[in-house]
Amino acid sequence: MSRPERYARNIPIYYLFQFATGFLIWVPVWIIFLQDERGLSLTQVGLMEAVFWSCMMLFEVPTGAIADRFGRRTSLALGGFLFTGGTIFFVLSDGFAGLAISYV
Repeated sequence: MSRPERYARNIPIYYLFQFATGFLIWVPVWIIFLQDERGLSLTQVGLMEAVFWSCMMLFEVPTGAIADRFGRRTSLALGGFLFTGGTIFFVLSDGFAGLAISYV
């Protein structure tokens, strides 16, 4: 299989991935989990989400610069590594401050 064919095959897979992750059907369940299992108020959940989406927006440009300079694979690997670290920190955190930091 030539390189262009291999890349063309990835396009529908990418769109399916974006649809599945962008659908956000899990958000209501996630909010209830944070309230019931982690003991957060709705205000704290909202603040954590604000921190998350603000950081997401803030780090878009540096991530693009990293991808341009070192390659997309490196950028994606770094993002996956940081996501894994944040997830581990989230699991081990107890209380609002630790959970909010894990969202960064």
